[in-house]
Amino acid sequence: MSQPWPRGSTLGGVFTVEYKENNMTDFFDILSTYGLFLGIPILFLLIVFWVYRPGARRRYEDDARLPFEEDGTRDRPTPPLHT
Repeated sequence: MSQPWPRGSTLGGVFTVEYKENNMTDFFDILSTYGLFLGIPILFLLIVFWVYRPGARRRYEDDARLPFEEDGTRDRPTPPLHT
């Protein structure tokens, strides 16, 4: 397919048009460059949200009391293991 103007030509002197061969390659280049820079903080925030999510307090309080309880006495039964 022929382009209406040559590669790198100036249109009206305002901006330059350049065609990219493959935008997906550019996406992967940016992802490989900034992936850890963005991924690690996002992972950290997800872990913090998981720990402080609503409803997690009771579970962590139950788990914290476990060493001080006698064998077989729990406030709530432990869920069955999935097989």
